[in-house]
Amino acid sequence: MRKIHKLAVVAGSISALVLGAAPPAMAASSSCYIPPAWTTCTTGTVSANSSTHDLMIIATNCPGPLGGKTLAIKLQDVGTGQYFWHSSVPYGYARYAKVSGLYGSYKLRLDGEPVRYGSINNDIGNYTLGLRAC
Repeated sequence: MRKIHKLAVVAGSISALVLGAAPPAMAASSSCYIPPAWTTCTTGTVSANSSTHDLMIIATNCPGPLGGKTLAIKLQDVGTGQYFWHSSVPYGYARYAKVSGLYGSYKLRLDGEPVRYGSINNDIGNYTLGLRAC
């Protein structure tokens, strides 16, 4: 009987650890790449960071097979369908931007030349905001 009691105590302790420990918050991100012969792409949906209410936007307009045009970037509120934030990236640069005050789900759209890349991420991390040369 004593061995069964010890086993029950150990099993109860493990259950408490498993049930009592909340998993860490999961970062979510989505990206898109403008394929050859296209001029646009849209990321998948990402929810804003639930504690800081912001998103990180990264868009690159680095030299490729074509070149010279500015890359337009827009953030869409999935709930309303409206584009409410926009920016641009000059040719030869990457833009790192934080958009704050967000509570819903969002998509990023790129309009430009082929072989351009963009991503949306709810883990802000330690990015340096602004433009960087490619």
